[in-house]
Order: sequence, then C-alpha cells, then structure tokens
Amino acid sequence: MAYALGAWLVATSGGCGDDDGSAVDAGPRSDAARDGAAVDGSVPGDGQAPPPTPPTPPTPPGPPPPPAPDGGLPAAGGTVVPIPDASACGALVAGDDGSLAWFDARCRARATRLEGSVARFFDYVAGDEARHCSRGPEYDGFGYVVSHYRDTAFVEDGSSGSTRWLLRGGDHAIWEADWTIPASRLGAGDGTMRIVVHWLASTGRDHPVYAITYDLSGMAPNAYHGDSRSPYGELGFDGDRDGTIGGVGWGDRHRFTTLDEPLTKLNGWDYSAPNVVPYAFEWIADNDAEMGLVQTQTQQRHAAGGYWFYGAWGTTDPDGPMPEDWNWPYQLNQYSFAAGSETSSTRLAWGMNYGAVGGSAYAVLGDDPDNPPAGSPSGHPHQSYATFVVLGRHSDRAVLEHVDAVERMHGVAITAHAGSVVASGPGGVGRTDDVAWDPAGWDARYGVWRVHAADGGLDVTFDTGSGEVVSPTVVVEGLGGAPALVGVEGVSLGLGSDVRVDVDPAGDAWLTFLARWRGAIRLVVR
Repeated sequence: MAYALGAWLVATSGGCGDDDGSAVDAGPRSDAARDGAAVDGSVPGDGQAPPPTPPTPPTPPGPPPPPAPDGGLPAAGGTVVPIPDASACGALVAGDDGSLAWFDARCRARATRLEGSVARFFDYVAGDEARHCSRGPEYDGFGYVVSHYRDTAFVEDGSSGSTRWLLRGGDHAIWEADWTIPASRLGAGDGTMRIVVHWLASTGRDHPVYAITYDLSGMAPNAYHGDSRSPYGELGFDGDRDGTIGGVGWGDRHRFTTLDEPLTKLNGWDYSAPNVVPYAFEWIADNDAEMGLVQTQTQQRHAAGGYWFYGAWGTTDPDGPMPEDWNWPYQLNQYSFAAGSETSSTRLAWGMNYGAVGGSAYAVLGDDPDNPPAGSPSGHPHQSYATFVVLGRHSDRAVLEHVDAVERMHGVAITAHAGSVVASGPGGVGRTDDVAWDPAGWDARYGVWRVHAADGGLDVTFDTGSGEVVSPTVVVEGLGGAPALVGVEGVSLGLGSDVRVDVDPAGDAWLTFLARWRGAIRLVVR
C-alpha cells in the first residue's frame, strides 16, 4: 500500500511520487529486524544456547513502513495517491438562478449556468488559460433535446417545464428539468411524452454528466418512432475564439478519426481501431481545444450511433472523402458547412437510430436500421442514457482520455465484506422501475458506484486491476445520513477535505474521493 500527501505519508525520499503523479513504492522492509527478532527466529535472552558461530548480521531495514491503520481499519494493498492540495478545493456553489461552480480534479474552477435543460456557457481552465465558452451562432448553449421523426424534428430546451435542484450540497449538485410534450404536437396522435434531464457536477470531477429519459408511457408503442440527438447545441469551446475546426472523431464498435486538418468534406479518415465506450467530439488545433460527449456505459451495454456507415468498420481511407452527411453515426457539424469549405461550427450532438425513442424495437448500430432483428432493444416506454460533457485541451487528448477512464471504471470489481453492492435500480433519471445494473454497483445515470450499508456500516473492496480511477464517487445507501468515519486502505480520511460528503434527500451519502485509486482498495464507512 502506498500513501501520499497530507495525513497520508509518502514512503519515499522527500517526494510525493513520480512526475506523472503515480505513487512511489515504499520498497521492502525487514519486519523481523524491526520487531526485535533475530534472523534465525530466536529471541535474545530466551534461554537458548548461543550458536557455535556468530550469526549473519540482519539485513538493514528499508524505508519506514506506512502508519499503523487507524482503529484497526483494514487495507487490501492498493495504491492511493491523493490529489495535490486537495484541501484547497473550495466548496461547490449551486445558485437559485441555476448557476453552478465547482472545482475539478486539479482543483481548478469550472462553472456554468443552467436554464431548463441547457447549459448557457462553460468556464474552465486549460493549462494556464481561463476560457469562457458561450453560445454558438444558432444555439444558445448546449443541452437541447432533439429528436427527428419522419420528415421533421422537435427541439426542446425544457423552458416550458419545472426545474429544481434535486441535490444541492457543498460538493455535489444535481439539477433537474422535467416537462411534458403533447403527442399531437409531435404528429403522434394522442397522449404525451415526458422528458427528464439531469445535470450532475461534483468537486474533484472535471466533466459534468448530462442524463436524459424520454418517457413514452403516455403513448402507444410506435406512435412516435424517432431518433435521439440529445444533448445538442453549440458552444465556443476554444474560449469563444471562433477557431477553425481541425477535425472530428467518434466511437461506436470502432474508433473513427479524420486524418487531415482542417476539417473538410474531402478529409481522409481511419475507422480501424476497435472501441468499447461510445463517444463523439470535435477539436480546434490552432487554439488547442476540444469538446465531446462520452457515454457512461459501454457500446455493448447501451448502443449509441446510427445509420449505415458501419460497413466501413475496420477500414481506412486516407484519401477521403468523408461519409455522406446523413450517414455520420452522430450528428456533429456536418450540416453546417458545404463541400470543399472549412468551418468554425461547433455544433455537437449525440446519435441513435430511428425507433430509439418510442419504437417497440429499434436496430442498434451494426444492424439494418430498416429491419431490426429479433432481440433488438425497445425504445418504449422509456429511452434513457447519460453522457459526460467533456471540455479540455486537444493536446491532452481530453475526450479520448475520458473514454479510456470510463472503460477502466467498467472494469472495476466490487466485493462486499459488510453491506452489499447495489445490483439493480432505476433504468434512468426520472424513473422508478427496477432493472439490473451491469456491472453490479455501477449507476450509469450519473457515472457513480452505489453500495448499501448494513447495521450502520460498510466494508467493501474496489479492485481496479492494473488500471486507475480518478476522483471516484461512491454513493452509500442505508446510512440514514452523513458518515462519522470514512477509511480508505487503513487510513481514516478527513471528511470535507480528502473525501467530499453530501447527503441527498433520500438519506444516501455521496462520497467523492479526491485521489487516484489503483489496485485493490478497501473502503470502510461508518
């Protein structure tokens, strides 16, 4: 087990870790020598005759061991590297007007303002540069709900419904927009469609989550048979510099990226590499910026993307051209510029096949959209999913780094020693049904883990394998309030500093750990 920073001692010669932020191994130590036992196992003064020859001198001890566990808290041998200066991260602030400010995984300020389902701007820090990213030329922010049906579409911003903070703590906040659309307005006969959108932000996490549910329980199956392009909109994600788009990329079962800069309809492309977690993004090379969406679930567990371009999976075309506008699996900015021209359009959206909203069955990407095979998923009575909204530097691979991070999260195995792993729950935001979660414990609505305490306590091991998770959020049900103690790898953490804690109206404790976890991590909550 390795410790670092603050109350967590680093077992190294004066550093907190390597330059990449990883923990430094404490190295071997001689427990026998430390405890006063001779190397041969005898104890001086126990009445044994001395050996005929002098014993071999004991091996000098290595660096000192980590501190003894607090109150007998267990450890599993994993590595925990706290975020530097985590105690300096200020409180999250959620205003009555929908304003939201929080500190990310590097304790740098981020902010937005939410109106209905739409974030009107985003502020973030890229390197040493503070960026303010406001509306695009056609859409006043990002987070619109868009679905195409037959030859038309609806665009909604949630302004006709109700909004509220579902969770409004010092380190976690969930904003809800909830509204209903008459089916007659959609050309879908009688009944209604309810739409629920949640935004989640947490101290220590860079990227907020946008979660959506289309609730069609008030309509007959197939009365509406639309696709989904939500969240949708435009932001000047390079700090409103109006830079030229350098390229685009997306992921479904394979990863697509353009090969030339700037982006035109004649670009060559590569669609060869396999992919696990769906995503879509754009970048501006000149201003070193990118923005994208990363789903909280894998493609296998909830398929994203649509249409017919899957025939190009596993191939590369360095000479281009790009696929037809209507055949991009996700809507990006392809409808915003003409062939042969460049663009500064930052239009960004999601994508799913027709029938994903309202259809009794719809084809996932890779199947013929016009003929969903047996066993295809249903878009009725609900369609729910969630994406991280990622803004960062293109040189940091902000979107693809988060794609890899979500894949690592899905590889985490949880073992309960006291309490249990939550194996099922609502299938999306604004829902009360109970569906199996895959993997168990992973609440895809918000990109967090859920566990349940028993008799006022919890003891679980999170095993990240060879990967690493950053600023994990764990929701503990069954405590009935805030914990008095949170221990990680045998060390009692500072509540409100090393671990950020809020309690939601249901009495569940939201814990975000301002640290990097690698390997088997023992978590105790009381």
